Amino acid sequence: MNFVDGGGLKLQMKIGKINLDCASAPEPDAGTIECMAYLQLAAIERGGDLSIENASPALCELIELCGLSETLRVEVQRQPE
Repeated sequence: MNFVDGGGLKLQMKIGKINLDCASAPEPDAGTIECMAYLQLAAIERGGDLSIENASPALCELIELCGLSETLRVEVQRQPE
């Protein structure tokens, strides 16, 4: 079952797993992060798992800034200095 919201995020639901494809998402903001956190919470409450795919560097950095890197299991790719 596939769902697409107006923000460009594509959800694909499988048994026990939700894949969130962020490839076509616009510039991330606090609302994007809030939505992702609620999806993770809903998945956990129902015994499932949220997998974030194709997250842009800007989205990963915003997730880290909000302190949700471990919760949303997103790694920020750092550039060597």
